[in-house]
Amino acid sequence: MTIFSAIRDGLRRVGASPMLIAWLWLINFAMAIPLTLVMSDQIESAIGASLVHGKLRAGFDIDWYEEFAGAANDLGKTFSPAVIGVGPFLGNLEAWLNGSLFGGYTGIVGLGIGYMVLWTFLLGGILDRFAHAQENLTAERFFSASGRYFLRFLLLMVFSWVFYFVVLALISPSLFSAIASAARNTTVERTVFFLTAGAYVIVILLLAVVNMAFDYAKISTVLHDRRNMLAAAGHGFRFISSHLAKTFGLYLALGIAALAFLGLYALIAPGANQASALGVIAAFAVGQIFLVVKLVTRLTFFGGQMALYEATALSVGEDLNK
Repeated sequence: MTIFSAIRDGLRRVGASPMLIAWLWLINFAMAIPLTLVMSDQIESAIGASLVHGKLRAGFDIDWYEEFAGAANDLGKTFSPAVIGVGPFLGNLEAWLNGSLFGGYTGIVGLGIGYMVLWTFLLGGILDRFAHAQENLTAERFFSASGRYFLRFLLLMVFSWVFYFVVLALISPSLFSAIASAARNTTVERTVFFLTAGAYVIVILLLAVVNMAFDYAKISTVLHDRRNMLAAAGHGFRFISSHLAKTFGLYLALGIAALAFLGLYALIAPGANQASALGVIAAFAVGQIFLVVKLVTRLTFFGGQMALYEATALSVGEDLNK
C-alpha cells in the first residue's frame, strides 16, 4: 500500500462515520462549556460597570488586560491576546517543544490530563469503528468498545508518558539550555538560528517516533485483542522501525495537510474586534468549522495508520505475538 492509498483509505473510514464526528464534536463542545462560563464570569467581573466596554469593542485594550492578568486565577491567566486565531495552537506547540509544558499552571495541566484520559477512553470505540467500518455504528457498540479497551489504552498512555517525559522534560530543556549557552559565545545570529531549528527538529522527530509507536500499539491491540500492553508497545516500536519509510511518510504527509489547514484558518480566523451579535456568531461558526476539520484530520491519522498496518503487518504475516 502506498502512502496516498493509506490516506485515501483513512478518509474513507472517517467519511463512513459522520455520526462519530458529530459525537466527538459534541463531547468537545460540552467539555468547553463549564470552562467558558468560568472564564466569562471572570472577564465580566473585571470589566464591571467601567467605561472599558467601549475600548474593548473598538479593539484589544492592553492596559485593561494587564490589570486583569494581575488579578486573575490560574484559568484566567490563560486569557491573553494569544487566544485569538491560531495563537493557542502555536503557544501549546512551543510549550511542548521547549519543555515548558510541565511548568504551566497546575489546574490547567490537570485539565489537559483529564482530556487525555477522556480521549483514551473514546479511542477504543474509534479504532473499533474503523476496524469494522462496514457494520452499523451504534452508541451501544461504540461505548462498549471504548470501555473494553480503556484500561489497556490507559496503561499504554502511562507508558507513553514515560517516553514523553524523557523527551520533553529532560532532552528538550537540555538541548535549549545548551543552545542558550552557545548563543552567549557567538555573535552570528545565523548560527543560533540553525542550532535552534536543529533542536526543534530533533525534539519533533523524537515525539513523532513515540506518538507513532503507541498509535500502532493501540491499533494492533484492537485488531488482535492484545492483553499484554508492554508487548504491544514493543511491537509498535518494531513496526515503525521495520516500515520506516511508509510510517514516517504517512505521518509527514498527514502532518503537512494539518499544517495547511492551520495556515488556511490563520488567514480567515476572525480577530478580536467582533462587536456585533452577527460578528460574534460568525466568529463562533468559523471556530467550530475549524474544530470539525481538526477532528477529521486527527481521525484520518488513525484511519490511515490502521489501513497501512492492515496492508503491511497483516499481509506479510508478521509475528504479531511479539
